[in-house]
Amino acid sequence: MAQQDSPGVERTLAEAEIHDQWIADYRTPDNQAFFERVFDELRPYLGGEEDRPVLDAGCGTGSQTLRLASRGKSVIGTDVSFRVLRTARASIDARGLGKRVQLSAGNLLALPFPDGTFPTVLCWGVLMHMPDVAGGVRELCRVLAPGGHLIVSEANAASAQARAFRAARRWLKRERAEVRYTPSGVENWKTLDSGPLVTREADVGWLIDEFARNGLVLMERRAGQLTELYTRTRARAMRTAIHALNRVWFERIRLPGPAFGNLLILRKTPLAPG
Repeated sequence: MAQQDSPGVERTLAEAEIHDQWIADYRTPDNQAFFERVFDELRPYLGGEEDRPVLDAGCGTGSQTLRLASRGKSVIGTDVSFRVLRTARASIDARGLGKRVQLSAGNLLALPFPDGTFPTVLCWGVLMHMPDVAGGVRELCRVLAPGGHLIVSEANAASAQARAFRAARRWLKRERAEVRYTPSGVENWKTLDSGPLVTREADVGWLIDEFARNGLVLMERRAGQLTELYTRTRARAMRTAIHALNRVWFERIRLPGPAFGNLLILRKTPLAPG
């Protein structure tokens, strides 16, 4: 089923519609400040060799590519969409970081790089939109160099927000999407004007095990944002309070289990294949 669904989802992700919505929801001043803080904490895992670029796999409009480049990293960003890569290039050039970044079209199910190319790979909120998530995991592991680090950000199906929303939708009988329960997590399927879209809340344990099957060991699992409820309200005071709660959770409480956003930092064992 996943492989059959993949082409339709890829066509949707190649269009501008969903990316414009994500920019409106997530590229806000409060979120930008939060993720700058996150990337400051990720510095020890981002590599230090300037001649060996970081791969931003599924870079989209380039938000995280910019964070990497602004921290002195050489970056290769790939995405299935030429449209969003043009948007990313404009943002990168506007910041004067064009010399640090190479952008190219690339499918996460068949990345155009030899085995073991990159000492650091970033995959931020991308696997959640892949019907064939296991195929994406295999490719990320394949292009990561032995001893290298992979940083993954995904939504957590066991989080307080995810559980509460599923319960509320069942109680109110207001499912706005087709819900599929799979070993990899809870998938919500919608049909946009541009085509089908899947958004998966991951079974984080399954995801960690899948990486382990491909030669990666978990170094750290940590909380990202506790909740994304700020996307559900326009009240400025409420949005400010939610962002403040997210900062406190990330900086002080740090428990990943209740958090909607989860960060996984994994290392490829030196003897792993690829």
